Amino acid sequence: TVAHSPHQEVAPLACADCHANIAQHIATGDAHLTVECSACHFQPDVVTRDEESGVVRLSAVDEQGSALDMTSHQMVTPVDCGRCHYPGNQVGAASAALPPKGLLCFVCHDASPVLYAGNIGGETSGLRFDWVSAPALLFFFLGLALASSIWLRGTVDGKADVSIGEKLSYIVGDACNVFFSPRVFTLLKYFIVDGLLLRRTLRASVSRWVMHGLILWPFLGRCLLGIFTWCMAQFWPTALLTQTLVDKNAPAVAFTYDVLAVLVAIGALWALLRRALDAQMREVSTAGDVAITALLGAIFIFGFVVEGARLLVTQVPSQQAIYSFGGYAFSLLLRALPVTWSSLYPYLWWVHAALVAAFVAYLPFSKLFHLLAGPLLLTIRGLASEKE
Repeated sequence: TVAHSPHQEVAPLACADCHANIAQHIATGDAHLTVECSACHFQPDVVTRDEESGVVRLSAVDEQGSALDMTSHQMVTPVDCGRCHYPGNQVGAASAALPPKGLLCFVCHDASPVLYAGNIGGETSGLRFDWVSAPALLFFFLGLALASSIWLRGTVDGKADVSIGEKLSYIVGDACNVFFSPRVFTLLKYFIVDGLLLRRTLRASVSRWVMHGLILWPFLGRCLLGIFTWCMAQFWPTALLTQTLVDKNAPAVAFTYDVLAVLVAIGALWALLRRALDAQMREVSTAGDVAITALLGAIFIFGFVVEGARLLVTQVPSQQAIYSFGGYAFSLLLRALPVTWSSLYPYLWWVHAALVAAFVAYLPFSKLFHLLAGPLLLTIRGLASEKE
């Protein structure tokens, strides 16, 4: 962007008035809402943190005590994350710059659909391929391909000698006939009533319906909230709602995400107890079934540990941190440990990412995959029964 010249200030202006690129910030690491633009982008590299507001800004003086030149408008590209992210920093930053929440995180966080990552050692030069997300997604799509190959073994109108290409053409043709006809409303009805609201599960067992709902609905809620936040950041970056949604410490946002995470954790623990205490469930459960459910619960519970460490590192005031009640509770426990959390936090973040990667990689090969495939299959079954 070429700024107007000369810079004749007739009214106070912020950098974001011309450079509204919050989505780019999220895609390369974090929104950095409590960091002034000059702290990262101005050529002088001496930064400080305001103790009252918690805002990280460019220092008024350099290391020798001389006043810094604030009028040059000389920007730094790429940004050197090492200004703040180094061991022992005094600005409330992790000791290493973390990668963005990418494609793997997109279903549960305000993230970006990217497959790039930084370096846990804190290198500041560029971004690298995400070797955590990429293998997980590779296994996930291989699992989808395997499941699809099994589904495609079925017959078409009682004919077993139909090729895969012909079966796919039948599927595409039937889908077009539904989507471009009044039957699309019937499709939506079964998708909502049977696929999302789990009507068939409710008819079979109320407790099982509640358990499945505790896992599916909060997970779906976090996914939709994350997608909505990304869309707002892309198209309306300066809107007040966008600024609130991308602020993980905003009371409403923090409380909503933590409530949904607690519900998923409760659902996962309930499922584990059901498998342990119900003799009939134990007979049909495998070690893999227990592992994938335990992994789901561990992701969200350990997520609270990571959040608690983040609250300590970034020095979020208690009156604000309490809205992230899950992370805040863990922060009270973590504070008592003789640990430098700014140094440990990046490793906790990567452990959480590894748990998510393991879950995503194994999901298509587990029974828990029915949480994703179930709504689609129930919708198709409902349409087929009504057609008959």
